[in-house]
Amino acid sequence: MATVYVSYKGEDQAIVNTLVPLLEAKGRTIRFDQELFIGAAWRDHLMGAILASDVLLVLWTENTYQSQFVPAEIGVVRASSQIGLLPVVIGEVGIPPFIQDLWVERIPNAEPATLRDLSEKLDVSIKKHLEYRNLRKKGRPKIFISHT
Repeated sequence: MATVYVSYKGEDQAIVNTLVPLLEAKGRTIRFDQELFIGAAWRDHLMGAILASDVLLVLWTENTYQSQFVPAEIGVVRASSQIGLLPVVIGEVGIPPFIQDLWVERIPNAEPATLRDLSEKLDVSIKKHLEYRNLRKKGRPKIFISHT
């Protein structure tokens, strides 16, 4: 199944602790900073985990504006054509300019019921990203339709 790297600010650990088991129950392999061990070269380890993932799930809250690492992780994924980016904005915060061109899922809070619903939407989006990536790998024609 798909491997999901979760990018978040440490202050939002409780959200991750609720969401990760929901995604794992759907057969997703989850990677994030909790797999680090004492003495790990954490930058190399996390970069490798991101590059080995199918999608990057970004949990953006009011806390994330203080992070230098979450935007850097988004930048890595934006430079890759193989890794999907799933941005989720939680609460009444603005969408950062560097992801405003993407469809962003906005949820009002991190209550368990809200995160359960989010996990369903994420599961569908992960499947769609994998399907799209596999179509591109098969050399299918690429068509872009511009509309207003």
